[in-house]
Amino acid sequence: MFEDKNQLNQPLGTNTQSVNTQEILGQAKAKDIDVHVMPGKFLPQLPKKQVGDKQKISLMVILLVLFLVALIGGGIWFIMNQQNSILSANNSNEVAVNTNTNENVNANENTNTNTNENVNANENTNTNTNENVNANENTNTNINSNTNTSGAEVSALDNDSDGLTHEEEIVFGTGVDDEDTDNDGFSDGQEVANLYNPLVPRQALADSSLVSKYTNVNFDYSLLIPSSWLARELKTDGSQVAILPDSEVGDSILIETNTNTDRLSLEQWKNQLYPQVVFENYTLAGQPALLSQNGVLVLLVTNERVYTIRYRISDTESTYYPTIFEMMIKSFSLEKTPNTIIDGQ
Repeated sequence: MFEDKNQLNQPLGTNTQSVNTQEILGQAKAKDIDVHVMPGKFLPQLPKKQVGDKQKISLMVILLVLFLVALIGGGIWFIMNQQNSILSANNSNEVAVNTNTNENVNANENTNTNTNENVNANENTNTNTNENVNANENTNTNINSNTNTSGAEVSALDNDSDGLTHEEEIVFGTGVDDEDTDNDGFSDGQEVANLYNPLVPRQALADSSLVSKYTNVNFDYSLLIPSSWLARELKTDGSQVAILPDSEVGDSILIETNTNTDRLSLEQWKNQLYPQVVFENYTLAGQPALLSQNGVLVLLVTNERVYTIRYRISDTESTYYPTIFEMMIKSFSLEKTPNTIIDGQ
């Protein structure tokens, strides 16, 4: 019941009967001991590494730069596209204007072309008629039946009122705004119509280089034509000749010769060929003839032949070479003096 005083004198917490601490630890190591660890959520959290954050920031910067580049590039493309559209629209408008201009020019050219075609058409018609004349001498009526010689013709523009149209001034080289180019007191038109040179005072037109002489050997006649013009024989025998200007104007002059087989008079031929045309008495090559009131048709009949000189007008209603036509019929001459058929014989 009473403890040993030695035991009472030992330090508190010391037990002489307890196992040595080292021995106990040694035994614990020798045995499998379950070690319990506190859950991680109760453990103190260590700060995470900053590497991942830096990568995210770099990626976001790169994406932002790419977005800005794409945005700027898209804006530039849009602006350039708009400018190209405006330029294309302007170019389209300019092309459209040029197209209208060219069309207007082409229209005028076509008009001139049609005029020339009409001339050829008339020539072909006359050719066919002459062939019919050879087959039937009494069909001469068809030669000129398609010609409209009624009504007064209007001369083309004459700036200086000298009697020459603008086209005739070009043919003779006279002043467009000078009515008397050679200052001899006579207008240029008067001189040409009376077979005088409008450039040289008192010189015959036949002695100048402005005209040349056309001679038809088969039908014995000759006349003066502008030296720049062409005399084209439409039939091989020379019975039909076209005098063609050296210009785009479609006017021309046609000379037809037919045989007066039935020896009809001038009046009889006039009644057959041109019953509706108003004629005036005229003298051609020193022989009695007829001149239409509008001055575009001359008819001469001999006991051998019938001569018709006709001014052919193009699509317009104006005559471009009226004074030249007057010059030609005044210079018309017969190489052989014929026996003229007198009306009523």
